[in-house]
Amino acid sequence: MIPDHPSYTVYKQLYVKYSDKLICSCSKITPNYGSFINITPIYHPVCSSAFVKPIWLDQLRLMKGVMFAMSDWRIMSLGYFQSLAALCELAHNTVNNDLQAFRTRTIVTTRLLNEDLLRGEINNTLKQLIHSMQIEFERVNNILRLLFQVNQYFAGPTYNGYLYITFQSDEENLKVKRKYKSICVI
Repeated sequence: MIPDHPSYTVYKQLYVKYSDKLICSCSKITPNYGSFINITPIYHPVCSSAFVKPIWLDQLRLMKGVMFAMSDWRIMSLGYFQSLAALCELAHNTVNNDLQAFRTRTIVTTRLLNEDLLRGEINNTLKQLIHSMQIEFERVNNILRLLFQVNQYFAGPTYNGYLYITFQSDEENLKVKRKYKSICVI
């Protein structure tokens, strides 16, 4: 008789002795990755800095009526810091959503996997997870790059739009909203 929850030491002993005969009970052949793997993401420090906090953005908004030299960085700073805050929020939400999906993903096996096979399966699944996140970030980055190249929306204190990213349900929406009804800003 084998215990329901053997320790790692007992598992290794049993695997050495009965590797080809160990079978998992039906209720345990599809565990969620979250039941035995814990992943804690680490984000870039700028995403927890004061530069993406509402108080900083509010301070930049207060300078809206102040006259600055055309070469002063503060003229365009609000749009850039709002974009940075939106990218940080996008990173947090994308990673958290993908990790939640990963934790509920199951590994299906009727036999007890040895440590090397299990590590290989986990590494392949993590590579797929990272690849899907990279594709998502690249998609958003391409959209932002296009917006900045065209320079339609972020062209100084009278720019005609703002970046608007919403996270509703499981779907992310990236929109550029017009600030004014007319294309021409006076």
